[in-house]
Amino acid sequence: MISIAITQPARCANRESIFVATCLIAVGAISGCDERTRPTPRSADANPINSDAPVEERVADLTPIETVHRIRQLRDRGQYSQVEPFLPPRHRSAVTAQFRAVDRLIAAARLLQSRVRENMGIAAAQSFARYAQVGNIIGVFSRDATILDQQVDGGESRVTFQIADRLPLCSARMTREGERWVLHTDPIDGVPEQLLKLALMLERFAQRVAAGEFTHDQLHREIELRQSSIMRRLGKLVSQADADAASNNP
Repeated sequence: MISIAITQPARCANRESIFVATCLIAVGAISGCDERTRPTPRSADANPINSDAPVEERVADLTPIETVHRIRQLRDRGQYSQVEPFLPPRHRSAVTAQFRAVDRLIAAARLLQSRVRENMGIAAAQSFARYAQVGNIIGVFSRDATILDQQVDGGESRVTFQIADRLPLCSARMTREGERWVLHTDPIDGVPEQLLKLALMLERFAQRVAAGEFTHDQLHREIELRQSSIMRRLGKLVSQADADAASNNP
């Protein structure tokens, strides 16, 4: 089975990013990040801000952790334009493109799983559940991210988070910019486009499954064959990003 590591660390591997380090994208085992800092967790999720409050309400008063909760709420609602003010201007379009690509891939995977369940049975459909893990490749925005702690030093902050039960923990850098805390990112160019290609591939396979074109084994073979070029491209993008990070942070 093919797997690829999408490396976009939040202080992992010496790069600043909202994306979690060393997350295997949805077609194999899931790994944790290589963040070296392991602060003692203190749950911040027990005191979330009011999710029904207007976006601009209390923005100036939000702590870094509260800001992350606010951003996650907006992202989960698909209100990407309202997420953008909390991101550095140069990376806003890249981050929202990543959100859209991940959402499209998750939807495509669910569609394929549904068609497999209808045509091949529940057991066969379970083998495609792994694609749902793509929701955990976007760092602090990941589906199963738990926000744990914050360290604040003047206008700088680190927000510690954990994705699912992975160790070690990751952290995201934030800075105070005017009235709000801004979450710093370093997205990998080209990743959203490859995720969208993968989503389109799964959508097409879902149509073909509905038409009765495959047995379960045939479907697995075809998907692995067709996704291999996408995975290789993702691997190259990640490797180049890591090389660039190493040269910029000797």
